[in-house]
Formats: sequence, C-alpha cells, structure tokens
Amino acid sequence: MSAPGIVVVGLRKRYGATLALDGMSFTVRPGVVTGLVGPNGAGKSTTMRVILGLDAVDEGTALIEGKPYHGLRHPLNHVGSLLDAAALHPGRSGRNHLLWLAHAQGLAARRVDQVIEQVGLTPAARRKAGGYSLGMRQRLGIAAALLGDPPIIMLDEPFNGMDPDGIIWMRRFLRSLAAQGRAVLVSSHLMSEVQETADHLVVVGRGKAVADADIADLIAAASQNRLALRTTAGTHAMRVLAHAGASVAATGRDTITVAGLPAERIVTLLSQSAVPFSEVSAHRATLEDVYLELTGRAVEFRAATPTEVSQ
Repeated sequence: MSAPGIVVVGLRKRYGATLALDGMSFTVRPGVVTGLVGPNGAGKSTTMRVILGLDAVDEGTALIEGKPYHGLRHPLNHVGSLLDAAALHPGRSGRNHLLWLAHAQGLAARRVDQVIEQVGLTPAARRKAGGYSLGMRQRLGIAAALLGDPPIIMLDEPFNGMDPDGIIWMRRFLRSLAAQGRAVLVSSHLMSEVQETADHLVVVGRGKAVADADIADLIAAASQNRLALRTTAGTHAMRVLAHAGASVAATGRDTITVAGLPAERIVTLLSQSAVPFSEVSAHRATLEDVYLELTGRAVEFRAATPTEVSQ
C-alpha cells in the first residue's frame, strides 16, 4: 500500500513565549481536497511551512509520501506549493519565471508551456509578472506548483484576488486535481468556497487540530437536533423559547435556529404565547456554522453577538 499524501503527527513549535503549534496532527489523503481552516494565528501557515521544510519544529513529524521534505530527491516531483503569490521577480515575464524554476529542477521547457495553458495564462505569459493582478499571480503560482506534475498540491489562500469567473475555475480545477488521484491541501478563510470545493476538513485552533473529518459528516453533526423557525416576531419568539430552556440564535431577518426542544413543544409554546410563525423545520447547518462552533474558543478577537440568546 502506498504512503498517504501528507501525514502530520504531533507538531510542536514555540516562538519565544508563543506556542505556535501544540500537537498538530492530521492526514491529507490522495484523491481528496482537504480544507485547512482556522482563525488567524491558529497555526495554519506555520504547519504548511513545516511540511515544506521551511520551518523546523521542536517535536513531531511531517511526512510527504512517507518522507520528510528534505529527504525528497526532487521535491517538485513530489509536492507543489503556493504559499505567497507575490514571491516572484516583477521584471520577469510569467513564462520566464516558470522557465527559471523549471531549469532549477531539471525540467523541460515544454512543461512550462503545458502548465501555462493549464492555468489559463497563455495570453499573458510573455507579459512582466509585476503587472499581473493578484488573481493572475495566483494562477502563475499554481502553474509553478504543477511544474513537476506532483501527486501532492498545497495552496495557501488560492481564492484571494480571484474574480467570480476565477473562483468558479479554481473550484473546478482543485476538484479535477483530486479526481486525478492527487492529494490537495487548501488553506482558506472563505468558508463558502471550502464548502463548495473540499471533501475533507481540518479545523485548527490554538496550534492543534480541533476537527479532522469529512465535511458532510461535520455538517450532519452540526445540523443534528436543531430546528429552523421562521417568524416575523423574532425577539418575542426567542424570549419565549429561551425561557423554556432552549438555546436560540437569530440566523436571518426572519429565521431562528433552536436547540434543546422538540418541534411539537416549540409549536405549543409559540401558539400559547400568540407568537406568529410560518415554519418549523429541520435545520441544515452550513460550513460556517461548523467553523464558528469549533473555533469559538480559539478566536483571539471577537465582537459581541447580541442576536444570540440562551437560557
């Protein structure tokens, strides 16, 4: 059996008094897009740098196809990465930037033209990269990651700077890479894009993985035992239900999620209190709901949320 794409086990790293990684562990499987999400400072970027051998750790291991990065003879043939779309020479054309990288790895020039076409940069390939938009630089960085035709791809915030067409392309492109059998790790703050693109999710908080599961399973667990209530009298409804022991939160202008009471009891309580409502149904959580629930205690800065009421 071949080794999994990426295996991270027990990473610990301290920067002075700051514990950046506190036992980080997860696996990125071939054929799957894995999303890596978490609050700022949770350890996402540090973890990716450790996997790529850019940072050393105090404890733990990060393996690519069963080996540490520095143990790979031709790294670009094993893992391609994009950590910073601005990491390029602005005076070089996009094509020359890739030719320089290819030459350093002993790759043929024809491979450069192949990846340029693959990411849709052919019309701009001979323009200076310094004049590229952020979205174009993202495409150029992805082209660089693909040069060695690696079985593992790691991208940090690839949706940044993309226009709507670019975002749609990126979703399809990442899914196509996984469909080819590659292990794809994507760090992003855009929960909607992660939900549309990834199959698996690693949620990090305070230097460790607080969840490592398929997205469908996480959403199903977050949806369990929660009901959606549609009412034009939200404040009154929330007060009545919270008094009866429910946990309630406004999720829209006329919608509330309710936990802790069965649907029949909710209907009875609202009817007895003359609270108008039009629907009580099973709640379908979003990935954003899952994320907020899992990282609630790991966010460094948080504003008050006056719409939430709990008993």
